[in-house]
Amino acid sequence: MSLLHSLRKIRARLLGQEPPSRAEVARQQALAHRETLTDTTFIGITGSGAKSTTSAFLYHLLSARKRSALSLIYNTSEAIARRIPQLDAHDEVAIFEISGHAPGAIDASATLVRPTMGIVTVISNDHYTNYRGTEATAQEKGRLVSAVFEAGGTTFLNADDPLVAQMAELAPGRTVSFGESPEAEFRASNVQVSATGRLRFDCTHGAETAAFDIGLLGKHFIVSALAGIACVHHLGMSLAEIAGRARSYVQMAGRCSIHRVAGGPIYLCDTIKSPLSTLGLAFELMDAFPDAPRKTIVIGKISDYPGSTTRSYSRAYALARPHCDRIIFFGARPPSLKGVEEDERSGSLLYVDNHEELRDLLRSDALADEVILLKGSEKIDKLLLALPDAGAEGIPAYRETLPAWDQMIRGADYFAGKE
Repeated sequence: MSLLHSLRKIRARLLGQEPPSRAEVARQQALAHRETLTDTTFIGITGSGAKSTTSAFLYHLLSARKRSALSLIYNTSEAIARRIPQLDAHDEVAIFEISGHAPGAIDASATLVRPTMGIVTVISNDHYTNYRGTEATAQEKGRLVSAVFEAGGTTFLNADDPLVAQMAELAPGRTVSFGESPEAEFRASNVQVSATGRLRFDCTHGAETAAFDIGLLGKHFIVSALAGIACVHHLGMSLAEIAGRARSYVQMAGRCSIHRVAGGPIYLCDTIKSPLSTLGLAFELMDAFPDAPRKTIVIGKISDYPGSTTRSYSRAYALARPHCDRIIFFGARPPSLKGVEEDERSGSLLYVDNHEELRDLLRSDALADEVILLKGSEKIDKLLLALPDAGAEGIPAYRETLPAWDQMIRGADYFAGKE
């Protein structure tokens, strides 16, 4: 692409025109390549949360049957423009996680992807700085529904989120609902999370019901699970077949993933992003481990919050405290927190400045089977890569997964776990 950019710059200068930017050249190249992929089914996924897990789970299900490609994590139109030329005519399905981080973002990406299937997960105050409220956020996410509708396709909507559910009005007769709501077309019941970190539930669609057992830690991942199930069922797989394939899925690293150190702690890593509005979902993960000898929550940088920094970190502390024995604030010390003096005196509330200090603290008194949640957008997940037991289950996979997020993912067993 750099050669193409250089040639176009030279041409523009010869013609006395403004030379195109690298981003514009990439966009033009992506648009041209997308025109050639007439036999590929394109699926776009957006929402304030659960996009990455939904995309990864859907990819895992589909890749059992079809040659599939996945664009993950880097989800802006600029990143998508770089990914589309990596597709080829043999790709039967292309799944794109699409960011709606700012007004106009969905349209910019949808123009490139031109999805004929779409999924909207949840609406929250993620990217609060750009939207200042969930109504405006929902309006932007709804642009994907409109784009899919205009292409004659189908969108799958979360019936349990009112702001998502009402997007059905944007695509009359072209939406499918999923959720725990009795009205959902794909309905979950008996939802529970095992102490081994597996999401278990029954899914019913019409007269068909199947029991699911998936490597997802947290009841909130029912959104991702049902979205993937509904979409794949629409493409021809039965619930029983989907349930069989789903058993081998393992959560992607950094999204409530589990990392066990032999003879040591169990780390829960949820550090790709950390908006204030969804912190409680992460903290509730600790409740899945009632027999843990100790529960520690490490809180790093918090993002996307209204009001003052002091108020946001006080809120984080209040949300975390009922679910753990101690809290460690990592990075820049938060502004003064109210009502924490007793926890500070007892050692239930601690502060550390950097990775080395955090690592030394956790190593010095780690308990076997202690559960430690790493939560924040300050990349505190790097701690896992520095652990002495680098061969512990889960940690090598974490290291190997990170580089792949910057390219199209292929390979039927990329997210496969152990049966």
